[in-house]
Amino acid sequence: MTIPVATIARTVEQSFCQQDSDVELFVNPICLAAAGRPAVDVLDAMRTSYHPPIIDLTPDQIASIRTTLYRAAMAHRGQFRKPRPTDPGPIPFVAHPVTAALYVGLFGGSPTLCIAELLHDVAEDCNIAVAPLVADLPLPDTEKREIVDIVAALTKSMDVTPRIRREQDTIDRVVAAPPGAVLCKMCDRIHNILGIDAFSDRFRLQYLEETDRLIDGVRERVYACGYRDTHTMLVELTDAARTFR
Repeated sequence: MTIPVATIARTVEQSFCQQDSDVELFVNPICLAAAGRPAVDVLDAMRTSYHPPIIDLTPDQIASIRTTLYRAAMAHRGQFRKPRPTDPGPIPFVAHPVTAALYVGLFGGSPTLCIAELLHDVAEDCNIAVAPLVADLPLPDTEKREIVDIVAALTKSMDVTPRIRREQDTIDRVVAAPPGAVLCKMCDRIHNILGIDAFSDRFRLQYLEETDRLIDGVRERVYACGYRDTHTMLVELTDAARTFR
């Protein structure tokens, strides 16, 4: 089975694009149907996972994912993805962590990892601490700590300069973090590569070179943690992106 990452991305983007200013309402865990159409649901991805599916989610896991989705939307409100010529309209930035979280579920990630992915840009892009966002979730303390540790590993240390050193620092921390961090990183980059046509030729070349270094830097960790499929897909997407004009 091949994960249809591009199709998933388009579906999520179109869904969020249609919400205009009602994104928060669209993902509100209490009002999921209030927008008049089915809400984007990371739970569906985990139920149809490429790996053995997570079929029996507990009520606490469901509540935690839905609450986190709402909090991520609130944290990123007012932020938008860089536009591409093919976009149906302005796409709220939260479509990115939602899409990446769907990828995490489809590649066999746990509910805990989906929550981490939903929050992976909150600290870096919104300057919001992650620990308070998960403190009241009905999850074991060990899982809350794992979420915080993974997001910390994924968050760039802006004090590290120049950019190439900061990039290597992030790779090193992802490799040293709990195993799920590398899955979250790969799913994040897979979605970003799919949107690379939004950028200038100069930035695109730089980003592809950085992705090559990421691919090399995490290979052993990805394989050891059982996420080889994500590595293969990222290599294929990166190669394909080089042909874009």
